Amino acid sequence: MISITYNGKPFKAGDFEKDMKRKMRDLVAAEMRERVGSIRDPKTGEFPVVVVRGHQLEDMRLAVEASPELIAIIQDRLPLEDIEMIDFTEVERVVSPKAFLSYASEDRDVAERVAEELQAAGVETWWDRWEIGAGDSIVQKINQGLGGCTHFIVLLSPNSINKPWVQTEIDAGFVRRVSGEAKFIPLRSNLPAEQLPPLLRPLHSPALTETPDKEIEQLVSDIYELTRKPKLGAKPSAIEQPPSPYSSAAMAVAKYFCRETTNAVWADPQISEEDLATAVGLSREDTQDALYELRDFFRDDHFAVLPDKGLWTEFDKYFLDGADPQADALTIAADMMNTPDFPEKLSEIAERYEWSPRRINPAVAYLVDRKLVRDVHYLGDGRWVTSEIERTDATRRFVKSRS
Repeated sequence: MISITYNGKPFKAGDFEKDMKRKMRDLVAAEMRERVGSIRDPKTGEFPVVVVRGHQLEDMRLAVEASPELIAIIQDRLPLEDIEMIDFTEVERVVSPKAFLSYASEDRDVAERVAEELQAAGVETWWDRWEIGAGDSIVQKINQGLGGCTHFIVLLSPNSINKPWVQTEIDAGFVRRVSGEAKFIPLRSNLPAEQLPPLLRPLHSPALTETPDKEIEQLVSDIYELTRKPKLGAKPSAIEQPPSPYSSAAMAVAKYFCRETTNAVWADPQISEEDLATAVGLSREDTQDALYELRDFFRDDHFAVLPDKGLWTEFDKYFLDGADPQADALTIAADMMNTPDFPEKLSEIAERYEWSPRRINPAVAYLVDRKLVRDVHYLGDGRWVTSEIERTDATRRFVKSRS
């Protein structure tokens, strides 16, 4: 008697058909991901982040995350039938602050303190004593510093107010302000506000005291655009769900899994559809409709509702205070690119950041689902969304496009 096996098991037509559909879906997904993911903004070098959603070929869709400018380029290049399969999400590039510090040599001690405090606070600071070395072109170095700054800071004092070189730098800084390329911040040191040049008087110009710790601390907050307002209080309890693109029923279901999961991995937790409806206070029909709306974030099962890892990547930001899996993912990806000895094991990465599995898993799921890293999973690693991650060219493109 002839015995037919498939994948080491007795052949079953239903299993074979499912496997063929899955492989076909994976092939189509890979082709679409490469076609869309290779489109680049020629001005910024940004590549889009692409995630394939839907577990069945007939339900497959793409989600594309990119800047508004790159989305416009993608929509211009793709045929209409492809665009209709894509959900576009606009994201803004994260621009790290870069300060240019202009001053007079007589105020070097004060300028040095400002420069060191800014640098220590994560603000990359151009200060001539650090940037111009022996044999360098002074003009070229200053032009480089001015051209790349997001914040032009001038230390105005009785010594600097009439210095021709400082005036020249002020002119250049003001041009960048007018063109929207940089903020212009005049710092006063022993200079009354009424002695400021007419063009600078309308600008807020903080005055440095003899011990300027508080003023410099506020300068750092202003550069990072940290508000001075008190923390926003909780919304009234009558407003049940935060604003989102999803229905209130879908948000109620997502909230349940965000609050009840232990590690944010597949099937954590499992619950029957009937018990889920009771837990979220919905009818059975409304629960079914919510699960259909959220079908990208659940695995198909006849006996229980099984959340997939992408659910927490999408919904943690709505229900966990301060959670931002996408920002965590960028942190991990940037460190993978910039740190030679960055670990590959997820448990060691979590230990490096002192993050729990509950926090790191949604961030890594973001990277894995979008094929921004190569992942390896071992049996027995139930607390982690995968066992190891390795950087790829896609990791580099992601970091470059978001930084």
